[in-house]
Amino acid sequence: MVKIRRKKITRVVADMSRVQLAVLGHSPTQFESLSHRDWLFPTYLDRLDLGFYNDYQENHWAEGRAFLCDSLFNYSKYDYVGVVSASWNNKFYSPRLEKIDRHEHIHKLFDNKTVLTAMIEPFSMWKKVFTNLGFVNGSKVYDFVKSYSKGMNTNKFVPLSNQVICHKSIYKDLCNFHKSVVEDIKKFVDKYGDVEGNEVTRSRKYAYIVEAMTMAYFESKDYNYIPVAKLNPQWYNPKTATKRYQDDNRQNK
Repeated sequence: MVKIRRKKITRVVADMSRVQLAVLGHSPTQFESLSHRDWLFPTYLDRLDLGFYNDYQENHWAEGRAFLCDSLFNYSKYDYVGVVSASWNNKFYSPRLEKIDRHEHIHKLFDNKTVLTAMIEPFSMWKKVFTNLGFVNGSKVYDFVKSYSKGMNTNKFVPLSNQVICHKSIYKDLCNFHKSVVEDIKKFVDKYGDVEGNEVTRSRKYAYIVEAMTMAYFESKDYNYIPVAKLNPQWYNPKTATKRYQDDNRQNK
């Protein structure tokens, strides 16, 4: 019997020297599972210098604050940048964040038209999510965000949870968009963003609107969106989410 030798497939690791990812967190425990890589930049959210937008330097905005920070990246040194959660290795799996350079689609990042992200979902998900999160005016909040993308295709799959890795030109345009709408978000949420029965949502109600705004923005663009991770099914378990909120509060006191 003739033995057939299978050719071993060797995956070429991407050159990450022009890549920098800001790993965003607000407590030391979030960074505990993260292994060192030159292209990963641990970043405490409450230490960001927001300059003109410093009035929004509050935990209510969570990771959305990063889009307002002009000094987050050195664009003269890095051509590909991104913001990812310090909780990545707990919230997502396959791959771990420090192994993303070995992902089968990592090389597509360098075509300058691709946005890598953890997961993709349609904007239409927010129609139920805003209400499920406890927003009293869930439908009104949904329509508010939707209005920022003309003729939106709500079923188009786009990056979820503000996990964005892309060419610096794409990222800078996204930041400029968020700077243009942040005041609108603040005024709207202060007027219509009441939350009932969910302390976790109340503690970061602006942040959820920013997440939805990112999805509305990307819906209007013709980029290639590639998801590279899978969600830990326990992440959105109400008891798990409440425990994270309580632990964060204890650490921030």
